[in-house]
Amino acid sequence: MRKMDMVRGAVICLVGLSLSLILAPPASAQAWTPRKGQTSLGVVYQYLDVGDHLFSGDLIDGGINFGDSVDFGEINAHTGIVAVDYGLSDRWALSGGVAYVTSRYVGDFPESDRDDGDYHGDLQDFRLQARYRATDGALAVTPFVGMVLPTNNYDIIGHTSVGRGLSELQAGVNLGWFQSSTGFYLQGGYTFALVESVLDLNLDRSEINFEVGYFFNRSWLIRGFSTYRYTHGGIDWLEADFEAPGVAHTHDQAAALRDLRAGLGFNVKLTWSMNFFFDYSVTVEGENTHEANIASLGLTWTLGGANIGRTAKRIGSNDPLERGEK
Repeated sequence: MRKMDMVRGAVICLVGLSLSLILAPPASAQAWTPRKGQTSLGVVYQYLDVGDHLFSGDLIDGGINFGDSVDFGEINAHTGIVAVDYGLSDRWALSGGVAYVTSRYVGDFPESDRDDGDYHGDLQDFRLQARYRATDGALAVTPFVGMVLPTNNYDIIGHTSVGRGLSELQAGVNLGWFQSSTGFYLQGGYTFALVESVLDLNLDRSEINFEVGYFFNRSWLIRGFSTYRYTHGGIDWLEADFEAPGVAHTHDQAAALRDLRAGLGFNVKLTWSMNFFFDYSVTVEGENTHEANIASLGLTWTLGGANIGRTAKRIGSNDPLERGEK
């Protein structure tokens, strides 16, 4: 298994996940592509603990200033994800994933019958992405297009809603850099999402992500990552008229989400084809969203592909680690 296979391992497992407005779709960029015919299959378990609601300013009710972070109860979610990444060629790759989410709300402010203290679950969204690596060598430039489609008419109302239930078209570019002599790599990207409208509101979204990693050796990798999201419209919870038609039921689905998340993780190569990873991330700041701590762990299996293994040496390789691993 090449070192970049370890990097991609954590990425493909997170391609299918977004609980309501809390989680970002991929936690990492995908600047590198697999070899032709190479397949990576991933499964992941994720635990999410949600605390305060985050507002764009101080919430004042009845003359009392509650601040911009208010505790309306706790949400706990358990998620299982299955995802796959396939090399159509040495430059083209196709990835997809789907998640099953089960969650519960414990608090005094239920928003639907599902917020009864018990766990409720359903399939969430299906995600599909195609990407093309345009450059060779240490610098990877990889544009991509993708889509998000709800798997069914799942519940979108309440603290324990499965997701937003909105279709998206996405486009962007990922950049990556690796120099084997240092053991460090950098990658990041920008995504623009055309999001299905609610109440005639513009819910299009921009996302910026960044990651830095270091290989201690061929088997151990540590990573730090961050994601910033900005919705170009939507409902501001602080200013919204919740008596207006449709607003109360869609304030999560159509929120003017802006948030910054950051986290740390590590990958361990268990065998030549199997990779284990663990991530933990927190909300640094946000508005019209929730403060959330997220822990993820998973396994990926990488199989197939031309010239696989330690003997792989190809002139003009599109991966700086493909030629002559130590």
